[in-house]
Amino acid sequence: MRARPGVAYAVPMKSDAQHVIYLSRLAPDRDWTVFGSVCATARTRNADEGIAGVLLFDGERFLQWLQGPAERVASLMRAITADARHTDLRVLLQAPRPAAAAAGSWRAGFVDAEAMDAFAALDTADPEALLDGLARLIACADLEPAPPSGAPRATPPACGMKES
Repeated sequence: MRARPGVAYAVPMKSDAQHVIYLSRLAPDRDWTVFGSVCATARTRNADEGIAGVLLFDGERFLQWLQGPAERVASLMRAITADARHTDLRVLLQAPRPAAAAAGSWRAGFVDAEAMDAFAALDTADPEALLDGLARLIACADLEPAPPSGAPRATPPACGMKES
């Protein structure tokens, strides 16, 4: 693992329930098959650390929502930013929020690139818009049996970022 300049992650001071959403790109020297090893590592580590969330992959980009104890999420984010399988990591949301009921529950799956594009275009200054967009993305993802019970939920239309 290697540290990357310009990527910072601050540890929140007043909350045990830290929520992070980040978007990153698959490193240019890797192919989509790396998703399996990312999932295997994350599934074990996140369960051990009591971190909940969802990891989505469109063949080129990773989008992950993490929720858990602040220090553990901060430690995980440091490991993720140093992971050579990722590049261009952008933290879209970093905020203390009420803990979801899904502590320790983590899922992964594939999502359509167009849906990921729509999510990536959302206003990152609006946490509620990001969480709503995440809920829509989760709803249209090909996930393991079900998203965690505390994950944001969407009502149809699931894959669009805007209601018509």
